[in-house]
Amino acid sequence: MAALPRLATISKRCDVCNKGRLYPGRYPERALDARVADGISYPDILGCGSYPFFIISEVTLLLLKHYGVESFQSFPMNVIQATGSTIKTITPPQYHHLQIAVGCEVDFPAMGASVLEHCPKCFFTRFDSPYNFSYDRPFVVKESSLRGYDLFISEFLPCIPICTSRLRDIVEQSYGTNFKFIKIGTS
Repeated sequence: MAALPRLATISKRCDVCNKGRLYPGRYPERALDARVADGISYPDILGCGSYPFFIISEVTLLLLKHYGVESFQSFPMNVIQATGSTIKTITPPQYHHLQIAVGCEVDFPAMGASVLEHCPKCFFTRFDSPYNFSYDRPFVVKESSLRGYDLFISEFLPCIPICTSRLRDIVEQSYGTNFKFIKIGTS
């Protein structure tokens, strides 16, 4: 999936660190269009390599709101083109990209990592070494920093959405498609 317009055309370099991007804030708070390459159906959550998007179907958005999960702002993400032979014959659902609230602090020492630089305006962060927080090492948040949200991010890792087991259960009980849940730790 590719976002349109390209993020580089609607953003500018952060005026604080000159490394991250601003849209004009830290997140592109607007409707965007998307191109989907292939697939055999449209899932409830779209995988996207473009930071910082968390993209869900309107059905999933309504489900979250029904259960009181409201720690985000939603913006339309319209699929305007699908190029795969099967997917282009299917009418896409309405999707939304979510700007998710900051709801915890990450315990970097417990994860064996340290932050070398961080910009509080755009959230650009550089770590001591390349790090795949989903698989290489345990992901740990400070339990005392949790703000009570069912869906949230950390300021230092805004592209990794975190959820409670309650949200996972809601998604699994509604047979949400294309979701992947990885257990995290608390300290």
